[in-house]
Formats: sequence, structure tokens, C-alpha cells
Amino acid sequence: ERRLLRRLRFQESMVYAVSVGIDFSTYASPDPRVLPRGTLNVTLSCEPKRAAEMAGYALDEVLSLRNTGPSDEDVGATREMCAREHEEAVQSNSFWLERIRHAAYSARVPGRVEDKLLEWERLRQQALEELSISSVRQTLRDRLCDASNNYTVITLQPLPLAGACGNMIAAIEEATLRCVAPTLINGRFQ
Repeated sequence: ERRLLRRLRFQESMVYAVSVGIDFSTYASPDPRVLPRGTLNVTLSCEPKRAAEMAGYALDEVLSLRNTGPSDEDVGATREMCAREHEEAVQSNSFWLERIRHAAYSARVPGRVEDKLLEWERLRQQALEELSISSVRQTLRDRLCDASNNYTVITLQPLPLAGACGNMIAAIEEATLRCVAPTLINGRFQ
């Protein structure tokens, strides 16, 4: 995310915001012997006219990260950010509620809830310690082996607004619905 933000916002001056996340929910397996699979999501906020160009830049950065790995600076910043986020998260009840809920239902780590929480913390610390340029590069090569051919770009196109707030909300909802379920008129999707 930092790398994309640095390139697309600060070097190219073409995006307002960048968000990167991984969703394991669709392809998750309760079998601990099965490697986790998921979807890498890159969300960009930019002018709709530049969306295709920005998607291309984002794909270039993902492929570059897969092929060359992160910089030493990126690895250090990621370690610091993860440590800081974890320190803040453990102070909130919602963090613990989610962790306990996941531990109660997870079959990936055997044992009682307390055992799972301890094991997850051990694995979190181990992952941070082992984080390196080569480990990131190898993980991305393993997980994103077909990234240059297997991706989807979705662009939301805003509708012209009449100026009223109610119309804006309706237009946004309609644009979202059109993105999800386009209308078929005269044999063409609109």
C-alpha cells in the first residue's frame, strides 16, 4: 500500500487514496494442511477518466513487488507499522472479541481458545522477525504466479448530479448497482 501510494499519489499525482487488502473468506479452507488462498484487492480513488491508467500502474507495482521484492526501507516500515497497529489494536475490546470468535471456530490451529490465541501470537511475532526482501518476494511469487493474466478491473462511473443531496445519494447507489448488475437494453449492456 505504501509503495502504491508513493508512486500513484506522490510521483504521478493521480490518485486521492489507495487501499490494499487481502480477503481470505471466499477461498478459506478449515484444513490446516491447505495453504490459505485469497484475493488481493487494490482500491484506488481517482478521476474516472484515469481509472484504466491507474489500474495499469497498480498492476505494474504489484508485479514489480513480486519480481524484485520490497526495499529495505519498505520492510522496516512494514515491521514498525505492524507493531504499532498491533499495540493499538490489543487495547480495544473489538480486537479481542474478534480474536476469541475466530479462535472458537477455527480448525486451522488445534486446541483450546487460549492455546490458539497463544499460537497465533507466536506466529505473528515469528512472521515479523522473518520478514525480509527475499521472503516477501518468494511469497508473492508463490501466491501471485498468474497475476499478470488473472485480474479484474471494476470502475465505478459517477452520474451527473442535479445538485441536490438526495439526488447524489441516489446517483451513487444507482452507479454502484449498475456496476454490479448492468442493464441489458437492445442486446447491449448499459
